[in-house]
Amino acid sequence: MGSRIETDPDRNHANETQHEVMLTSAFWILEHEVTQGEYHRVMGSKPSEHKLGDNYPVEMVTWNDAKEFCDRLTLLDRGQGRISSPQRYRLPTEAEWEYACRAGTTTAVYYNTGNRKDELDAIAWWKNNSVRRTQQVAGKTRNQFGLHDMIGNVFEWCADLSNSYPVDYQNSQELNPTGPTTGSYRVIRGGSFSSPQNELRAAYRSSLLPNKRSAAIGFRPVLAAE
Repeated sequence: MGSRIETDPDRNHANETQHEVMLTSAFWILEHEVTQGEYHRVMGSKPSEHKLGDNYPVEMVTWNDAKEFCDRLTLLDRGQGRISSPQRYRLPTEAEWEYACRAGTTTAVYYNTGNRKDELDAIAWWKNNSVRRTQQVAGKTRNQFGLHDMIGNVFEWCADLSNSYPVDYQNSQELNPTGPTTGSYRVIRGGSFSSPQNELRAAYRSSLLPNKRSAAIGFRPVLAAE
């Protein structure tokens, strides 16, 4: 996790100390951000500011909304026999999110040509190509794990607590890290359609109060054992 100047020249060195972590529990992660159609089927509402169609990412959802979506989907899929009782949907930890985003790569993003703008145009909807709004999910090059939109389109809520600005990884837990045990904020990752290139990196970190809404923030759940 984290970054170094050789691969991320526009990194924020204040909270991205590169370090190694180990994840020992398997998980699945949705191949794209939760869409407006998927959210409506589970929650019965369409909160997004950019109401452009069911295949666009849901946004204007709080961290609490995202957690409730995961809880409701767990009950629905258990009831229909789609998942077993030890399994549940939840938001990814920050470590799980970065592992899924990197897909084995060590560069700023998972597509590497040596030209940051070309790389971002290939994999992400961002400030330079999005016309300042969300775009349909899965429209850009996926990473080596088959995941779309890990960078750009909308920021994604993670499970981890945080300060108003995420603290550095110094002295952080190395085995299945789950972040700080206290904090009023929740981590967001991945950048959005309105982000400049320094925010569009696998290592970039930010946070927001869990009751805040933004047209630039959505989520994708993971499925894992309880």
